[in-house]
Amino acid sequence: MKLKVEAKGFEELRGKLHDPELLRKPVRDLMYHAGGIGKKASKEAIDGGTGIAVRSIRSQVRPASAEVFSLIAHDRAVSIEEGRKPGEVIPFMSAARWVTGRTRGFSPSADERQQALSVIARVKLAGAKGKRFIGAAHDKVQEELPRLIDEVVAKVKARLRQ
Repeated sequence: MKLKVEAKGFEELRGKLHDPELLRKPVRDLMYHAGGIGKKASKEAIDGGTGIAVRSIRSQVRPASAEVFSLIAHDRAVSIEEGRKPGEVIPFMSAARWVTGRTRGFSPSADERQQALSVIARVKLAGAKGKRFIGAAHDKVQEELPRLIDEVVAKVKARLRQ
């Protein structure tokens, strides 16, 4: 699961200009900032969720594209993004990790086991709301894109005046 931002028409526009370097750095900067904005929004959206998902979020920037993605298994990422439907049963140790905040090398106490079983029952009955961490990245980049584009235009205008 990932978000990808691309600058389409960049090569054509570059060819129309006498100096192809005119756009290279401003567009690269736009992609760098878009990737950073998306990564930050993704991590904020999942805050309070599973730590492994937060640590798995990455961004990759190329000259005309930026991607925000998770390194965790696709099915797990979809489950976190979209939530769980009523009737789905979550594994006991997943519920125990949610209850305790611990991730490995632990044995839940009797009270923690009871709380985990309660979580399992509630999720099975009502489902669980998704964190929309990749969706949040998309929304935040879309919100910031006009500002980022204005910055590119200003940089190109400044370079043209030089």
